[in-house]
Amino acid sequence: MASAIYEGFKVLLRTLERTSDVFPPLKTVVAGLVVTIELIEVLFPLSDFALIPSPSKAKIQNTEDRIELTTSLEAILSILNARRHDWDKPHFATRLAHVSR
Repeated sequence: MASAIYEGFKVLLRTLERTSDVFPPLKTVVAGLVVTIELIEVLFPLSDFALIPSPSKAKIQNTEDRIELTTSLEAILSILNARRHDWDKPHFATRLAHVSR
């Protein structure tokens, strides 16, 4: 059911794009949505994901993601604490600015 609604939404957007010549701002927005959806479909094929994941799978994934994030943040904090004496030096601020990009 969800995939039929999704496909119908894409058809609606494409139809709006083709028929909205009389109102260019609408055509621009709809064309942007169509391109964005196509890009997302290329980068993240729907076959890789369930459209509506079961709550238990989503909860497990959230827990795993939170653990991974916590581990990464703890590692970053450890590195920053080890270099705490350099925080007031100009080169440290420059390096941190480059890393944070």
